[in-house]
Amino acid sequence: KKDRKQLERDEDYRLGFERAQLPKIILAQRDLTGADLREAELQGANLGVAQLQGANLRRAKLQGADLGAAQLQGAYLEGAQLQGACLGHAQLQGAHLGGAELQGANLWSAQLQGADLGVAQLQGANLGFAELDEHTNLRAATLRDAALRFVDYTNVPQISDHLAEIFGDASVTLPGGHGPNHKSWPRHWPKFELAHDQFETEWQKWQADPD
Repeated sequence: KKDRKQLERDEDYRLGFERAQLPKIILAQRDLTGADLREAELQGANLGVAQLQGANLRRAKLQGADLGAAQLQGAYLEGAQLQGACLGHAQLQGAHLGGAELQGANLWSAQLQGADLGVAQLQGANLGFAELDEHTNLRAATLRDAALRFVDYTNVPQISDHLAEIFGDASVTLPGGHGPNHKSWPRHWPKFELAHDQFETEWQKWQADPD
């Protein structure tokens, strides 16, 4: 078996590392295309900008991991534990995230077109600038206390079922191209765009007291 230092230097990750215990390992910008990392312990790992297309990360432990700008197109992340993980700018088109634990994850500017988020847990996740499309599966996903900013979901009708449990502002365009003056606008959303710090404050206040 390879030790962590050798893994961090190695250029070929297409071997299987299922169930490996590699917390806080640094694999940033590495080519992990198609790697088998099932049930691997990668808490706090640095996988920023890594090539993970089609990788098998089912039930992997990735709490607090940095997956910023990682290439995760078509990756298998069913049941993965991604609480508090950074997925900002991650390319998740067509990724399989069914049942993934994404509580408190940062999905700022994540590309989620065609991704499967069925039954995923996204409580408190930051979905600012996140790109979804009509093929993104949100069936039975939990988005309670999540936040939306600067997104146009004109053609994402499935988000409508979750608006009552999400916080947003007037930077969001709702399905059908609707804005703050439409009857579909959530009652708990301000009808104007908030500054960044103000948004964070109001989001936290709403989380503490949704009523």
